[in-house]
Amino acid sequence: MIVRSATLQDLKQIAQLEINNLHDEHQLDASSKQGQSFSLEQLTTILNLGLIYIAEVNTNIIGYVLVAPWSFFNKWSIYKKIYQQLPTHNISQKQSCQYGPIWVNEAYRGKNVFQPLFEAVKQQALSNYQHMVTFIAEDNERSFRAHTKNDNMKVLDFFEMDDRGYYLLASS
Repeated sequence: MIVRSATLQDLKQIAQLEINNLHDEHQLDASSKQGQSFSLEQLTTILNLGLIYIAEVNTNIIGYVLVAPWSFFNKWSIYKKIYQQLPTHNISQKQSCQYGPIWVNEAYRGKNVFQPLFEAVKQQALSNYQHMVTFIAEDNERSFRAHTKNDNMKVLDFFEMDDRGYYLLASS
């Protein structure tokens, strides 16, 4: 497995990975997917503004993670809710970025793909920001465990939106 920065040529495969795996995380209606699934145009913007790292095996992308400035996410209401909570945790938008989503192909989950992706993006992101901030649905136990136990992200808060609960986490 190789972990590297994504290129424009990778974006179609990244988009397909999302499409193939989105249902695993979001078994609810489309509103629960806001800001967690991106078009090719949006992925191109993220690549230009922030970071996308991929994990690949034999030229097949098996996982990816992204980090982008808050300005990219300002159109989705869930991020507006997060913005409101940041100051109560002494985190500003200027000193932090949105981390995630992180997607791993179902066939590779539990096979040490998550950790190298997270470490690669964290190392690069924290050279520009003091904090990486993310949210995880309360029913996504695998992701919560990976982020809080393996990567020591701190739970800052819990909030609800559209009848679904989320943990707000940060890494520094």
